[in-house]
Amino acid sequence: MKKITTIVFSLFAISYAYGQKVVKESEVPAAVIKTYNVQNTLSKESDVWKEYPDKYTVDWIQDAEHTYTFAYTKTGEWINRVETLQASKLPNNVKKDLNKRFPDYQIDSVISEISNEGKFYVVTVKHATLPAATAYYLMSGQFVK
Repeated sequence: MKKITTIVFSLFAISYAYGQKVVKESEVPAAVIKTYNVQNTLSKESDVWKEYPDKYTVDWIQDAEHTYTFAYTKTGEWINRVETLQASKLPNNVKKDLNKRFPDYQIDSVISEISNEGKFYVVTVKHATLPAATAYYLMSGQFVK
């Protein structure tokens, strides 16, 4: 429970730092809530809603290892779903390709993103002296960019 509380607090801090407006569910348009409820039928007591100029997002914490962000237009159309992953959850072929493309880099963050464009792993890698880089892979492990 302490991990979930820490994650929720971190989400609030990040949203404040980036100028997003954290809102109550009652402030979110009914069309957005309806689409979200169809897509996510599990417990929603940890939901954190945020309003942006062009969209709404909701962070849903399933447990300490599974955090999801769903994004919707102001009219309730689904944009994407992002899941924060641990590097150990990446397929081995993705890890091998990352090591070839980015020798001496370390994996900094991993997300899986599902949108109308497809399903992707988005991996950010960092280096002690070089700029960070981001790589995109299809779920099959094929490098995209």
